[in-house]
Amino acid sequence: MKKILLTTVFILTATVLLAQNLQDVVYLRNGSIIRGTIIEQVPNQSLTIETADRSLFVFAIDEIERISREPIIQEPVLQQKRFGVIGGLNAASLFLTIGSASSSTDSRIGFHIGGFMEMPMGINWTFRPELQYSMQGGRWSDGVVDKLDYINLPLIFRWHFWQRRMSLDFGPQFGYLVSATVSDGRNIIDELNRFDASLVLGVSVRLNENVSLSTRGIAGATNIIEINGMRYTNSVSQLSLVIKL
Repeated sequence: MKKILLTTVFILTATVLLAQNLQDVVYLRNGSIIRGTIIEQVPNQSLTIETADRSLFVFAIDEIERISREPIIQEPVLQQKRFGVIGGLNAASLFLTIGSASSSTDSRIGFHIGGFMEMPMGINWTFRPELQYSMQGGRWSDGVVDKLDYINLPLIFRWHFWQRRMSLDFGPQFGYLVSATVSDGRNIIDELNRFDASLVLGVSVRLNENVSLSTRGIAGATNIIEINGMRYTNSVSQLSLVIKL
């Protein structure tokens, strides 16, 4: 019984995977070939097919020479280098650790803005180095705000999925502290580590060919400062609008 069940699961899984790698192909009498998914078929009258870019085409039956199911021929998600701009909101805080105990400040709300170059790495992979100005720091419970502003270099690897409408974005980020002040006017930049390294993890949703929304979490991997065993690191949540030029 167990072998039968395992065999059934294997066959169903293989069938689903095979179906996901097949597409409908409509050959027209005028020589055109349309690839996609047939979403409606009226016997002896018409056929509607949706292509990968979500365009709909309706053909009369007498326009069609034949219909087949064929393997999907995937092209790289990105054919050549693309440049663009990125910007949005930051919710930044300082993460404090001492021994096994940890806590964080309240958020300092700010923004980030910059540009990027994205390049192909394979069928579903791209690599996107960015250069950003980013407002970071944190707000303490007494209302005092540490204002730490960085020039950041995120090096983002992107895995595209769900018909390439979404991507998992991850990689290291390296930053340089360009301004550090407290809300009472004090300049504290000489007290802090100018260089910062962080880890980035996020998700992007493509709205169209040139515009997407992105959300990221950024966790500091190096200390901003260490005082009496208390280590301070950056923690940032970002919501970004990404525009390819």
